[in-house]
Amino acid sequence: MEILRGLTRSARLTLCSLYLFAAIFIFFQWFRLQPQANFLYNNYPSNLQSPFSNKIVFYEPHCVHYDVISPNKVEFERITQALHVSADILDERIIEQVSNWNAPVSLTVVLRNIHQYLCTVKFLTLIREKHPIIATYLRAHILLPASSDQDCSWISEMAPGFEGEERCLPYTSTIEERAAYPANVARNIARLFSTTRFVVITDYEHLFNEGFEERVRKIASVHFTRNPKSLLVYRIFEIDDTVNEIPKDKFELHDMMQEGKAVVFHARYYKGAHEIPNLEEWLNKTTSDGLGIFARDVNYNRATWEPQFVSLSDIPLHDETFPFQIRDNTVLRWELCRAGYTLDILDDVFMVHRGIKTRNIVNDTKKIQIYNRKKYKMTLTKKTVNGYEALKEILGTTSGRIFIFFSGSHVDGKSWCPDCVRAEPVVDKVTSEADVKNLTATFVTCYVGLRDYWKDQKCPFRTEDGFKVSCIPTVIEWAKNRRIIDAEVSDEKTLKEFLLNQ
Repeated sequence: MEILRGLTRSARLTLCSLYLFAAIFIFFQWFRLQPQANFLYNNYPSNLQSPFSNKIVFYEPHCVHYDVISPNKVEFERITQALHVSADILDERIIEQVSNWNAPVSLTVVLRNIHQYLCTVKFLTLIREKHPIIATYLRAHILLPASSDQDCSWISEMAPGFEGEERCLPYTSTIEERAAYPANVARNIARLFSTTRFVVITDYEHLFNEGFEERVRKIASVHFTRNPKSLLVYRIFEIDDTVNEIPKDKFELHDMMQEGKAVVFHARYYKGAHEIPNLEEWLNKTTSDGLGIFARDVNYNRATWEPQFVSLSDIPLHDETFPFQIRDNTVLRWELCRAGYTLDILDDVFMVHRGIKTRNIVNDTKKIQIYNRKKYKMTLTKKTVNGYEALKEILGTTSGRIFIFFSGSHVDGKSWCPDCVRAEPVVDKVTSEADVKNLTATFVTCYVGLRDYWKDQKCPFRTEDGFKVSCIPTVIEWAKNRRIIDAEVSDEKTLKEFLLNQ
């Protein structure tokens, strides 16, 4: 008060205005952060009980020990990288991943059995002690099976005091254990216990180009204020195992691609899942719109596309009912599409993964998919394509039994081919009947093009091995020497017997 008495009236008004402004600013920050601070408490799924009692909770049918280790500080205006890994794979690679990200990371470690608990706690504790980057940024949680009576208290009784190995002993899991891996539960746990405004959901060993988080964080702060229901999509690539240093920018990446040392992620394993249009234009672009966006409002027009993105942290959680390796990650994209989220492609930033995966690489993916599909009743999948190239793409990404119905393309609402006009309603009726719908197969309707194209004897549908279609309508079983043609396709009994017979 003595200080105020010594000031002029004008100075006193100025000082009071500054105090008032500071108070308003502090209140605004509290009001803005409060929803996020309460996010964990207000958005728990119903199967998460007793939140924050003693850092061990029951998350049906699992126990979760959250914040086994946690960062020195919480920075709300950052992007958390949320990821997961099984305990038998967890190793020093997590140090590289956190160092590369250089921002908050929330990691869920999934245990195959309770014997991996103490060694996992010990490993996480030690890397936090030895590596300042881990102490600064890594928040880690353990997901493990609950006891039959849904009791998680036994974990507290084991918890460190604590005699455990510095790393878990080698463990060879069975195909049943690997197929039961709860990937979406682990993803959700990592997100639920993150503490930042933005999130990117990744996998183990995903590495980003230099300055990714800092650059995208600045874009996100502006972008999501304008459009909270949007996703900032980034491109992802694989690099050859012989590459020591990951590319710092897209120009180094471009050089690697020209040398055959980098490809679009899974381009040689599952083409189309991670391809984004206009790659060459993106690689060669040297100017920016100032907002860091390469393309806006890109259509989500392929169910197999699994765009990787940065978003606000309050987007829907992953559907935990999807089995591992059967669209368990893609399902979130479907949900966001239905919810009306838009896709904007980022400029100049990207992710890489070491190792170029091909179909020839021996791995467990197919075994896990086969095992998990047996647990679910499959139905006939229907797809429609236009033209030869589109059909080849479908065949390259579809497994199991495949039937192809060849018909003339539509002009003014119906096929130019009269026989096809008669066949199409029969095909629709038969493939909608219960016994046919229960087939574990894919039924593709392929429009072969307009009349002149089809009549050309060099038309690839006529000449290419595997097709050799001489007339339409025709139905073939792909990769097998079976087909019906012309009037046979329009006969319900003949068509149904063809589909049901092996």
